[in-house]
Amino acid sequence: MRRLLIVTEMDLWAFPNQRTHHLVRHLSPKFDEIVVLCCSKVTDRSFVGQLKGLMMRTQVLPLGDATLVRINPFLNHVESLGLTMLGLESPYSERRRGVRRVVSSILSNIGCVAEFAILPSLLLTFLLRARGRFDVCIAEGPWEAALGMILRRMGYLKLLVYDDIDFTPGYHSISRFRRNYRLLMERWSMKSSDLITAVGDLLAELRHKLTGKPVTVVPNGVDLEHFSRAQKKVAHRPTLVYTGNVAGWAGIDLAIEALPLIAERISDIRLLVVGFSSPEYSAVMESLVEKSGVRGHFSYVGQKEYRELPEFLRQSDIGLAVFRPVEVRKYAFSLKVIEYMAAGLPVIVTCGTQSERVVERYRCGEAIDFDPQAFADCAIRMILDRERYHRYVENGIRASREFAWPALVEREYDLIAESYAQRFCSAGNIHRGEVHKPYAA
Repeated sequence: MRRLLIVTEMDLWAFPNQRTHHLVRHLSPKFDEIVVLCCSKVTDRSFVGQLKGLMMRTQVLPLGDATLVRINPFLNHVESLGLTMLGLESPYSERRRGVRRVVSSILSNIGCVAEFAILPSLLLTFLLRARGRFDVCIAEGPWEAALGMILRRMGYLKLLVYDDIDFTPGYHSISRFRRNYRLLMERWSMKSSDLITAVGDLLAELRHKLTGKPVTVVPNGVDLEHFSRAQKKVAHRPTLVYTGNVAGWAGIDLAIEALPLIAERISDIRLLVVGFSSPEYSAVMESLVEKSGVRGHFSYVGQKEYRELPEFLRQSDIGLAVFRPVEVRKYAFSLKVIEYMAAGLPVIVTCGTQSERVVERYRCGEAIDFDPQAFADCAIRMILDRERYHRYVENGIRASREFAWPALVEREYDLIAESYAQRFCSAGNIHRGEVHKPYAA
């Protein structure tokens, strides 16, 4: 195998520390060339910025030893643009009744037009920018896999791997039509793939039921050297920390609502939030902070460089992954959970999620219902019960070593190489690399 193509809707240039970045880093020595196609995220909310978003554009950029082709697909726009402009609810909040619900559904259904433009944008970009034949394509979603199927039919690709990182229908909580066609797209593209891997066992179980095909779990991992630096703490207030994408599903609102309850027992408690947030959700956080009267307990520092994250974790005590109980977060294997563990932080997660399975298996934190009182009780218990706290810390650090990125990417490569050899090599040349047992919580 010489040439690898990776396709993802995630904007890898704007959002560092994604699974794909680590795949590229550790697979680069195994391939002569890696080309990554990714879709860009529109963040410019000005009128001119929105007009530019509607037009297809591409950039060719370096991504480590790989080549990144960043695509602005036809009809690209700011996420949830219509809902935001009309002041309607977030796609991850509870549905409202009456006119607002009807208008929200109509706007969400209209959004499928832009989605349908993704595949032709990817195909046109490949033909103009990537060119040539590839031995393997790793697709991280249904549209990405659809591109792989077309390229395989056209003779540009041999092996198609569906690397399942998200339950993408969960992004469409308002429109039943969009959710259902996404689910059909996932099923069709997975059944047509040569190999399916998934980031967690909850997702793998779902996909096996959906397709009847074997699904091997290759979880997300952690850069141990990078995040273990955070184990050496500096003097700080008792601090709860959240790192990553700051959105309606992230559970920041729950943590803010719980702060007054925690402050009754721990007067100098602090909630530290690190990550990208849209202007709309930043305003939601600010409003909730004022309403809850916790200005002195809350700190939002915005998006920071990947290299800076350990410094924020050094001044923290508990890592948060208390996601809103929606489908898109139920199946997610969040990188932040393993990074908290490697940094020596116990973790609070939501019941009924993949994160709960990790925390319960390794006994490195606690799972709670999505409720302010439950959150407050858990945080207080963890901080004040030092024996419990240190047990969680030690368990997390020890368990994080099972999730080192080099070993996990090697596992992914072994699976790919075995599948490729079975299809395209003679019996005497089949790759016999070790295929690790799948992660199982």
